[in-house]
Amino acid sequence: MAKRLSYEKQIEKIMDEFDFIRVHAAMTAMKWVWHEKGVPSIKQLKQRAEELLTDCRRKRGWALSTGGFKASCDGRYLSLSFYIEEAHGYEEE
Repeated sequence: MAKRLSYEKQIEKIMDEFDFIRVHAAMTAMKWVWHEKGVPSIKQLKQRAEELLTDCRRKRGWALSTGGFKASCDGRYLSLSFYIEEAHGYEEE
């Protein structure tokens, strides 16, 4: 069983291991801009990701997303993803 780190340590680990350079390269290739201000810098990507993880930690059991990022907390563990495409098998109301 994996050792559960504190939320602060989990955020630190995610921020150290997440490939922000790869995300930036994908966003640049797709000309993906935030708020019509151009492709965000790696520093901006890191800031947004850390904000999402911190907010998600406060709302345990939630998932928050913006700008391609999705931060999740199942009540014990945090995770960070970057989505380019996603589909669902349910009908929109």
